[in-house]
Amino acid sequence: MPEAHGHSLWFIPRGSAGARLKEIIRELSETFATPCFPPHVTLLARVPQPRQEVISMTRELAGEFSRFQIELTEAATTRDYFRSLFIKVVADDVLVAVYDLARTRFGFPLAAEFMPHLSLLYGDLPEAEKQGVIARLGRKYPARFTVESIDVYSTDGPPEDWQLVESVLVD
Repeated sequence: MPEAHGHSLWFIPRGSAGARLKEIIRELSETFATPCFPPHVTLLARVPQPRQEVISMTRELAGEFSRFQIELTEAATTRDYFRSLFIKVVADDVLVAVYDLARTRFGFPLAAEFMPHLSLLYGDLPEAEKQGVIARLGRKYPARFTVESIDVYSTDGPPEDWQLVESVLVD
C-alpha cells in the first residue's frame, strides 16, 4: 500500500454534506477492503515543514480568505492509488486563488496542473468495478459544501495512521 509523507492541508465538508460523504467512503472501504479516510479536498499535500510551522503558516493563510463554496461535479477514476475513484471539484477563481496563496506561502512551485477532487476510494481496483460504483452512486452525493476551516493532517504512513493535527477556522 502506498504511503503519504509530511502534512496535508484539507478542506473537510461539515454537516449533512460531510456525513453523507463519510458514509459513502465508509461503505466503499468496507465493500472493497480498502482504507477508510475522512472526506476531504486536498489544498496541499506532502508539506515538509515541521508541525508547529505548518500550524502557524496555516493560521496566517486562513486569515487571508473568507468562507467559500466548493462545487462537486461528476465522479471519475484514475490509476493513481489515492485518486482511484473520486468526485471532480470545480476549480473556480476563488479555489484557484486560495490554492495559489497556499502554494506561495508554503514555497511550493507552480504545479503543471491543479486537479482539485474529493476521493471516495483509495486502492488499485479494476476499472470495471470502479465504473460499476459510479453507475450505482449516480448523483447521490452533495453538490457542494462550504469551506469553514483548513484541517492540518499528519499524513505520514498509510491512511489508517493519518491524524488530525489542528483545525483552523477560516474568517
